[in-house]
Amino acid sequence: MWNEIVKNEIWEIDDFINEETVEHIKREMFQAGSTELEPGEAILPNFRNSGVNATTYNYTVHRTDIHKNKILIDLYMDKINELLQPLTETPVPKTNLEGLQLFTKSFSKRGWYDLHTEPINKYGPYAFMHFLSDEIGGHLVFPSKAGCEKHLEKYPEQRNRWEENIKLVESKGFPMRYLNDITIKPKKNKCVIFAIGSAHYVTSLDGEVKENARPVVTGWPYATKELINGLDKHCNFNYYFDSEKHAQPKPEDCH
Repeated sequence: MWNEIVKNEIWEIDDFINEETVEHIKREMFQAGSTELEPGEAILPNFRNSGVNATTYNYTVHRTDIHKNKILIDLYMDKINELLQPLTETPVPKTNLEGLQLFTKSFSKRGWYDLHTEPINKYGPYAFMHFLSDEIGGHLVFPSKAGCEKHLEKYPEQRNRWEENIKLVESKGFPMRYLNDITIKPKKNKCVIFAIGSAHYVTSLDGEVKENARPVVTGWPYATKELINGLDKHCNFNYYFDSEKHAQPKPEDCH
């Protein structure tokens, strides 16, 4: 049963799916093709042209095509709908999904995700993350306003992008939200759903980090066609999420 961690903001559930399916998904991930994504300053204008936050990060996308697997689509979206459909009065889609709505990713030794928030008008009202392993570090953090400032003092290179992110989101009529320094630690088979629009970041992993660490199934199930088409147009995004498109001649890099 879903447990509300922060009212109207964060929910979590343990033992989300059976362990055999968790291990099956991980095997599929690590056998599939993958691409390490790390956007640099040179390609951030392409994000801006798509109307999304110009944020930097490092993670690996695994082209499992989970967004085309009907069995796993039904498994994930039905469980997510148990929480979200009563809240939104709109079921999450289960047909013709795009990669951003349901995909698999992991961290390399350098994995991280800067302080950011997504614009609700593009990504939709909710995101989810299903952890497939226990990890030390790799925390999903929802800082307070003071916590954001503390984070930016430690990582001053993120400040300008964060201020730009705030302006983008608030220009669409969505005031930036700050939670009370909530930390979600990766725990195998825990799933988290959170409302889009609050500040958050992901910490690096601690200790000795192996490749394919912190594997997750994640997505923005209500992501708009406008977002997906814009990212594909300006950043060739589907190239990195879809094995069929990846098999085609490689387009100009944008990651």
